[in-house]
Amino acid sequence: MNSRTAALTLKISEAVAVIGSCLTVLLALGPSSILARVLPAGTDYTGHAATIWVTKTNLAALLPGSWSDTAFLGFPINQLYPPLPIAFGAALSQLIALPVAVKLAAVLPLILLPAAAWAAGRLADLPKLMPAVMAVATLPMLFDTTCRVCGGSILSNLSGEFAYSWSLFFAVLSLGLVTRFLTSGVGPIVTSLAVAATFLSHPVPTLWFAIGAISLTVILFPQWKKRWRRTGLVGLTSLALSGVWWIPFLVRRTWMTPLGYPKLTDYELGLLPLGTFATVVLLLVAIVGVFSTVRNRWALPGALAICTLAAGIAFVFIPEGLPLYNVRIFPLYLLGIWLLAAVGIYALVIAIVAARSGAVTSRLAQLLPVIALVIMVASIGLRWGWWLETTPRNGDSEATTALGTSVTGYNDRMTAWGRGVTDPAMATELNQLSELLVQVAAADGCGRVTMDRGNAQGAPWGEPSAHWLAPIYSKGCLTSSSGVLTDSSATASAVLNMESLISSGEKRGVPPEVEEPPNLAGGVVRMSQLGIRYYVTHGDEKKAEAKQQKNLVDIASLGPWTAWGVADSLVVTPLTASPVVVEPKVDDADWISLANTWQRSPLSTQINLVQDGPATWPRVKPGDEVPNVKLAGTEVTALAVGNDQVSFEVNKTELPVLVKISDYPGWTVTSGAADIYRATPNLMVVVPHTQKITMTKLRTPVDYAAMASGAIGVMFLLFMAIRDLQRKRRTQV
Repeated sequence: MNSRTAALTLKISEAVAVIGSCLTVLLALGPSSILARVLPAGTDYTGHAATIWVTKTNLAALLPGSWSDTAFLGFPINQLYPPLPIAFGAALSQLIALPVAVKLAAVLPLILLPAAAWAAGRLADLPKLMPAVMAVATLPMLFDTTCRVCGGSILSNLSGEFAYSWSLFFAVLSLGLVTRFLTSGVGPIVTSLAVAATFLSHPVPTLWFAIGAISLTVILFPQWKKRWRRTGLVGLTSLALSGVWWIPFLVRRTWMTPLGYPKLTDYELGLLPLGTFATVVLLLVAIVGVFSTVRNRWALPGALAICTLAAGIAFVFIPEGLPLYNVRIFPLYLLGIWLLAAVGIYALVIAIVAARSGAVTSRLAQLLPVIALVIMVASIGLRWGWWLETTPRNGDSEATTALGTSVTGYNDRMTAWGRGVTDPAMATELNQLSELLVQVAAADGCGRVTMDRGNAQGAPWGEPSAHWLAPIYSKGCLTSSSGVLTDSSATASAVLNMESLISSGEKRGVPPEVEEPPNLAGGVVRMSQLGIRYYVTHGDEKKAEAKQQKNLVDIASLGPWTAWGVADSLVVTPLTASPVVVEPKVDDADWISLANTWQRSPLSTQINLVQDGPATWPRVKPGDEVPNVKLAGTEVTALAVGNDQVSFEVNKTELPVLVKISDYPGWTVTSGAADIYRATPNLMVVVPHTQKITMTKLRTPVDYAAMASGAIGVMFLLFMAIRDLQRKRRTQV
């Protein structure tokens, strides 16, 4: 074989492997489901769709300090959840239909991850063939079925973890870009942008990338030390751009609801996910890759080895109770092993070729990426994992995901992932629900809506999350009681507690301590406490139960759905009992725990505990009896509620009023009262000094610091662009 033919064969082999790997993922996802103009009506993508819609209609929602009333009685949108994946979906939705944009934003990082691994290998100047084998090596992690909340895999992504997938895609690509930049100084701007994109997509892959980048910095120190100023500028630029989200995220973390995921202590499942024998074989091949890396001084695989070791150690030793759950580390460990195994396979094949020279051996070596792809695709098709176990190790029989409705990863009757809405009855019910919500908004006015969650994952309409789409259906008139971004609002625990009372069947369980047995009468009281205006039920049984509640008013029905009005449920109400100040003052970090505890008290619907307040309010220490001091109350009129502003009037001043909007830094009384007091569960109490009161959500110094950080990052980019242009002009002269 002449050199020209050999070079062409190599290029074709690489192209087939990389493109084939991407197409394998695409075909598994179901292109027809992705392109169907149907909003996801199951899993967390229902909530992501609402957030993308809000961002599309108001791009300023991407700025630090933004607010949205579309879920959880209001929450800091794009502040405690990474903004870049949402921004990408919003940008796509400006060009194509929202349902398609939402699904493309979800699946693109999965489809492109093999290409990112290949590009990283090429950028790091690894030997030919190795980058293509690395691309194929991403497939086992993508098709892994160990858990649905870990991140990275198709199963996790379709359960809502698309931000993790985006960050992992950028992390892999960025490791290649960093390697190239440290080696040659090429691409400071694109490297800075890719690293910032990693940071702005999800914190967990960001930590994995940071370990890899630091490792590369140490490994390649002799090659970049003379360019230390330029290298430092790239690092500063990436951090400055990332600060637009990380600064508020780190400062405001105490306002996040902990999800309560337990630590996975089945270390065999986590560290030997393919079974003991298969994983040991894989680890041995990966070790061959490590030895070959050390021998040939390949920087990128060396950094991957350090990342993988760190991920394995972290999986075991991360303590219980931290916000970083060890299951989130698992995909990084698994991906690292497979990428190192790809290096090991390449090294073994090259060694065989060197030992047994010949045309056939040489041709097989050139086709290595294609052979690897064929083996991988054939194995995946047999049963969702090349290890070919007869049953999933986590015991699941089905996986409900997005891209339309229910999709399975394990059921033998299913041959593909996204089917879209193939059940006509379900499609009809979803359409009826959207029509009912639009009808209610038009006839009865705007407000918050909640619904019976049904039987959790097995609800007949897909999942107990269809009302999350209420803002889209009603163009913002109706807002949902809950949503996907549970940890982005300190009010989430109270909302989920209310939903557990009004719902039958399985519980959502996040966070687990707030769930209570069904009790519709108690749930109606909670709905009023939280300012929920509408309640939606499904089926005759729940309709009959709701009819027994005197504070629920039948508004409208369509198909199996019935919408109910909650009597006397307003966003602002006078307090009939004095707020009680908890002493010593409870820190923001402990407030959610206190509120969850108080929520279980029968007095919690009558008395609000507050973080601070005037000296005239009663005080209580933890564990003491809470005094119930009655108040004459005032009358609230002229109520006007906007996305980030509320105003009202009272007929009596100096009496406390409860504002049923999530408290969060930045809420300010712009006129009519002196201060805002944080009240259980996470609402606001004000004491009017005049008859008209206006409250507005404003940006804080933390938000302005974040915007300043982003602006500095942009200036650094411009500076590097000007310097590169000057350098090119000098070279041309």
